[in-house]
Parts: sequence; C-alpha cells; structure tokens
Amino acid sequence: MSKRELIILSCLLSFCSISYELLFANALAIMAGNIVWWHSVTIGIYVAGLGFGTFKSTKTLFPVKKLVSTELKLSIIGALSVASIYCFSAVYETLMSIAKVGYITDYAMFVTLKTQVKMLYFIMCQSLVFSVGYFSGFELPLLISLSSNDEKSSFSVNRLIAANYFGTLIGTLTFAYFLIPKLDTLYSSLVVATLNLAICLWISLKSKKLVSSKVFAAITGVALMLTVGFLGAKKFEQTFLRVYYRAGTTFLSENNHDLKSWWNLTMDNGDVTRIKTLYQYIDYFNLSWKGEDEFLLMINTNFQFNSSTEQSYHEAFAHIPLLISGNIPKKVLVLGAGDGLLLRELKKYNEITDITHVELDEEIVELSKNHPAISKLNEGVLSDPSVKRIIGDAFQFLRKTDETFDAIYIDFPYPQDYNVAKLFSVEFYKFVKRTLRDDGFAVIDVPLRLKEGKTDEINRRFVELQSNFSDNDFRRNSVVLSTVDKAGFNTRIPYLVGKETFLFMTNSKSKLNYDLFGKTSPMYPSLDNDSLSLINRQYFPHEISNDFINSIFHPQIVE
Repeated sequence: MSKRELIILSCLLSFCSISYELLFANALAIMAGNIVWWHSVTIGIYVAGLGFGTFKSTKTLFPVKKLVSTELKLSIIGALSVASIYCFSAVYETLMSIAKVGYITDYAMFVTLKTQVKMLYFIMCQSLVFSVGYFSGFELPLLISLSSNDEKSSFSVNRLIAANYFGTLIGTLTFAYFLIPKLDTLYSSLVVATLNLAICLWISLKSKKLVSSKVFAAITGVALMLTVGFLGAKKFEQTFLRVYYRAGTTFLSENNHDLKSWWNLTMDNGDVTRIKTLYQYIDYFNLSWKGEDEFLLMINTNFQFNSSTEQSYHEAFAHIPLLISGNIPKKVLVLGAGDGLLLRELKKYNEITDITHVELDEEIVELSKNHPAISKLNEGVLSDPSVKRIIGDAFQFLRKTDETFDAIYIDFPYPQDYNVAKLFSVEFYKFVKRTLRDDGFAVIDVPLRLKEGKTDEINRRFVELQSNFSDNDFRRNSVVLSTVDKAGFNTRIPYLVGKETFLFMTNSKSKLNYDLFGKTSPMYPSLDNDSLSLINRQYFPHEISNDFINSIFHPQIVE
C-alpha cells in the first residue's frame, strides 16, 4: 500500500473505533442511568481493551490477512453492538419489574437479586466494549507492519500515529454533530459497521492474492446482515421499546396464561413513539394495567408521568406549598414542567395573575401542546396566551434575570449527570433565593427518602420493598438539604405524597402551616386528609454538613 493509503486507513480506522466507543457509552448511559458512571467505566474498559489488543499484537508475516480478519470482526461486533445493549437492557428491566412488583416480598432477597442481575448486565455489556477495544488495538500495529514491509518507502511511523489521532478527533465531532442528532444510536452503529466492512473489502480487493475466497464470502454475508439491519432497524427498535416498557407489566397481567399470551399482550398495546430532540429522548405509549388504560411519558427512559397517577403528583406539587405558606402568590415562575401539568394546577387560582414558564426543550412543549392525550391532561394550558413562555436554560435565566417572584416551582429530571446536577447545585439555589421576594417560597421535586412512610394498598408491596432506609438514602437526603441550607434557605420542609418527595423552602418570617389536616378542597381532590395529615409527621434523616454540598465546582451526583 502507498504512504497516502496507509495514512487514510489509519484515520478511518480510528474514526470507526472511537465512534463505537462513544455509541456504547451513549446507549448505556441512556439505558442504565447514572450517565457519568457509565460513561467513565465504558471509556475505561474500552481503553483497557485497546491496550490489551495492542500488547497482544505481534509482528506477523501476513499483516494484510490479519487486518482483514480484524476489520471483519469489528464490523460484525459493531453492527450488533447497540442492538445487543438494547436486548440486554430489555431483559434486565423486565426481570426487575417482575421481581419488585410481582413475586419477591423480602427486601434483602430483592437487593441480592438486583445486584446479581445488574452485575450480569454489566459484564455482558462491557464485554462488547472490551471486544471493540481489543480488536481496535491490533489496527495501528498492523498498519505499522505494512509500512515497514515496503522497502522502497521511507515512511515515518509518527505520521501513522498522527493520522490515528486525527481520525479520533473527526470521529468525536461527527458523533456529536451528525451521528447522534441525525441518525441516533441504532442506525449509527450500522453506518459505522458498514464503513468498517467497506475498509475490509477495499483492503481485500487491493490484495486479492493474499485473501482467500472464504473471506469474500464472509464479507458478502456481513453485507447481507447489514442490509437486513438497515431494513429492520425501525421494527427492531419498536419491539425493544415495547418489551422494555411493557413486558414486566404484561407478565403480571391476569390475562397472561402462557408465553404466547404474554408476548401478544406486550406487542398488542400499540406503538411506543420515540422522539429524539436536541437534548433528550422522549418516549410515550399506552399501557393496560389492572383493567385500566394508561398513557405514559418517559424522558431518557426515566418515568415522567402516568395519566392515572399524575393528578395526585401535580396536586401535591402545586397546592401543598400554598397550604404551608398560607398565601397564594400573584407572580409565579415555573422552571421545567414542559408537559404543562403543573401549570394546569397553578391556573386554577385566579389570584395568580402572572406566570413565567422557562423550559429548555421546545419539542416537549410542542408535543404536550399538540398531542391529544397530553393536551387533554394539561387542559390546553400550554396554548394559554397569559402564560409567558421562555425557551432556554433555567440556570442562565436565573443568573441573568432582574425580575423577582412570589413563588418559584422547579420541576427537573433527577440529577443523574453533571449537566442536570448543576440545577440542584448551591449556585443554582442561590440564584433561586435571589430571585424570590422576601415573603416568597420555592418548591422542587427532589429524590429524598422517608424513614417511615404510608402509601395506598395498590402500591404497598412496591413501597415496602423500597422503604428500607440505607446509608445511601441518608447521603442523598444530606446532599439535598445541606446544599439548600448553604444557599441560605433557613426554612426547609421536605414532604412525601404517594411515592413522590418535594422540598418546600423559604426565608419568610410569616407563620407557616405544618398541620394540614382538614385542608382538603374540590380544587385538589387527590389530596385527602390521610395524606395531608402526614406532612408534619414525616421524617427524612439527614446531616447538614459542608461535606455534602453539591456545587458546580464540586458536584455530588444524587441518584
């Protein structure tokens, strides 16, 4: 091969390799949560595989054959990579759903099973990552061998290595600006695998005398596999989404009598619609459970709302802070809450005359405004011209605004990565405090854990499994409450309604109402005396300490 061809090869091969690694990290982070941890571990295992492959590569008399074989293997693994992660994730989620809702009543047994299944899930997914790194580790040494075999050319190895690094740069930029935004993970894996196979074919054609007919047959077979993959990608993704979100529930259905019935129930409830926005995946679908049809919306596979339970959640979010403060604000700021359901509750008060709504993702607003099921739930509030809407980052809005508000409602996804963690940081809460009027309050949906709680009979088994208070629960509570304390909020009232926890915070000197018994109203029918009377008797163990403060400069991820 010529000097130019080797440089181009080095660049293309590193492009494919880094693209696979980023695809793995992205898919696992979305599927498994805790984005920082999965990204870090995946990159580490990929680099370990890369090093081990480089170490195991030895000088060979037939570098062309070895390189063709390596690229063929990488194209197969790459084509199956994201699809395999989807399959592993669907099986894991189904097993966990069945275990925690259906059969296991002993908490220790549940934790043990969850740990074992998660470990198996981790090993299977990371084996794919290691394999890509391992075979990619052979590529550069083989290219160096090919360059040294050309006695007529004085060729610097440094140029091959430089081209390899340059290909990595192109791969990361292409991944961020084209593959993920335009093609998504499943199609991206097939595109990169096709490029790997094209490289394999090109090398084989350049060296026909050294490559057997079996290799060309294998290349043809992989090409057919990729063709089937492209044609069936949409159907495969739809099958995965239905299993991922429904299989655990349909397995426990009363109408499920055998494997065929279970599969039919999982598949026959309509499509799961997936929207890829600039910031997140939005999935929504219908689910039949205990004889009721429910509409669910997920963001990055994490639960957002359920049509059958969202009312109690949003009533608790919107109305309890007003009961505690004893005042109805006039000017309200809502951060997040792009589905419009929290706005629906706030619009019930004629006294609230000014609402500013700040949402990062315009597509979730448009979906919630135009989708029949969601717009029916939010009662068309997103089309209300009296609500001032700002599409933008809430952190930057608070940092720059000169306005002040009587109340601030904060509805964000839980902080599973550093991008979202800044919205739960001491810096963010200081901006919140600065934007509140002296008698104002703020309330946020946060992942706190109650030491002892009460729930309705339908969900009792699930809550009992989750209600054992652990060291991690103590840390979670301490991070949230220490951060708010450091921001300057002297009064902090965490409360639980159903399975959701909220944090009310204020510096108001007005008397607050802790005993809400008898405060029921037709305006919020889901809040009965039973749930309201518990507010002043709930216990969230924690410690206020600088060690627990979440800052953008010293982030603490709260799962």
